[in-house]
Formats: sequence, structure tokens, C-alpha cells
Amino acid sequence: MPKILLATPASVRATKTGAIYDTLDLWLESAMRIEGVDRYLFLNDIPQPRKSEIIFRCEDLKIAWDYENYGYIPDNRSHKARCIEDGHDYERFVVTRNRILDYALSHDYTHLFSIDSDIICRPDTLTRLMAHMRDNVAMVSVLVNTVARSIACPSLREGRGVQLPSTQWCYNIGDIIKKPESKRGYFVHIRRNKIKFDSCIRVGLTGACSILDLGPVRKHKMRYAMHTSGEDFTLCEQLRDVGYNLLCDTSRDLEGFHFQHESLIENARKYLEGGAVNYGVKTPQNP
Repeated sequence: MPKILLATPASVRATKTGAIYDTLDLWLESAMRIEGVDRYLFLNDIPQPRKSEIIFRCEDLKIAWDYENYGYIPDNRSHKARCIEDGHDYERFVVTRNRILDYALSHDYTHLFSIDSDIICRPDTLTRLMAHMRDNVAMVSVLVNTVARSIACPSLREGRGVQLPSTQWCYNIGDIIKKPESKRGYFVHIRRNKIKFDSCIRVGLTGACSILDLGPVRKHKMRYAMHTSGEDFTLCEQLRDVGYNLLCDTSRDLEGFHFQHESLIENARKYLEGGAVNYGVKTPQNP
């Protein structure tokens, strides 16, 4: 019988305008609707009094938790720039992911169900992802879109500048492309109009809302590590290197909701109550 831990690196988030918004209430509500799991929150840099509020709620819901203050100050540089220039942004996520991994391994969990703290999913997500697990499959995710670049920047919202087509890209799945000058390689996001929907596809990189078999992680002593493409990259690479497949369930009725901006919280609430994924913009293959 699988023993599954549902976990997230939980934090408050900053918009392009510097405003702080908080996704944890909806995340907790969504997580409590998923059955057959234990739950664990690792809190990052959450200021008081919000930190105490989340801890009290976790204790009331019997959710295990831990906390670390990395002294992180949000800024508007890209992930790649932050990683290259000072390593701080990805460094804290690498440390947190490995702390969650250590907790899962030390408590003898067989699977780690990771859902980012700005993503919510359907109550039956875990059951449907586990149905894809096979001996040669190490990770399975749901499809998650990204809209941050097209709605979070004031100049784009007000019609100034060029509208970036971010809704055409899938946030959490990619193909690996090896560069001659790169030892480890990079990835490109997969376009939505290239996806076979309502299927299960093989991908080179995934994360954000995914179930991970801890068997190969335990056997090969795998860890998250720094990479300009994100902290998930190296773990996915290690899994592929020892012969495991990474999959994504592209069922439209299973797609997760990514609320990267405070203007999407009302839409996220409707999704949580059974509504369709709606970012307020048209999405290829899902208008």
C-alpha cells in the first residue's frame, strides 16, 4: 500500500508592482480535499503575523510543518538572472525541496506528491496520477499553464508594449535540448498547440504539481540541486539518466490552476468549487 506525503514549499509572493499576495488559504483548502495522504508544509520567509496564522491553522488541521527564514527579498529580476547573479532565489528552493525530501524519506513514505503553493488541483488528481505509475515511471504530473507575463506587468495590462504570448506555453512540462557548450543541458517549454490533450505524454522535465516515486530517489541517493532552469531540472535529469520515464496527464478536466497574480484569486476560488480553468485570456486548444 503506497504511503504518500503531500507537501509544498510555502511562501508569500511578490507581484511586479511589489505588492504581496498570499495563496496559502486556497492551497490549504484544496489540499484538504485530497484523500489518502499525509500533509507537510515547509514555510519560507513568511512574515508575522501571517506566519503564526498559518502555523495555528496547520496544527488545527493536523498538518506537519517546518519553517526557515532565508532573509529573501523579492525582486523583479528573472529567475535565470537571480540564479546567475547571486544564486539566492533558487538556492532557498533547493534547500527547501531537499528538506522536504529528507522528511519524506525519513518517515518511510513511498511517494511525494508536490504541489506548489500557488497551484491548486482537482480532488481526484492523486488517484488519477497514481494510475499512471509503472515500474519504469518515476514522476507523473498534471498540466499547468502560465499567464504571469501577460497579466502581472502593468504596462501590458494597460495596453502599452507587446503582449507576450505566455498562455501558449505550458508552465510545468518541457523537452530537453542539449547544447554543445553545456554540460548539463537546458529545456524548452512545450507549446499547448503541440500537445495531445486528454492523453498521457512523455516529457523531459516536469514538476509544480506531480507525484514522485521515492524508490529510485532512495536507491540512487538523488537530490535537488542548483540549475538556471529551475530546481526541478537536476532531479528530473537524474531520474532520466537511470532509465525512468517522466509523464504528464494532459486531461483537460484535470488541469491545475496556477494563480500567479492576485487578480486571479477569484478565478481560483471558482475553479476550487468545480469551475473550469479560466485565466481571463484565451488559451490555445482551450479557448
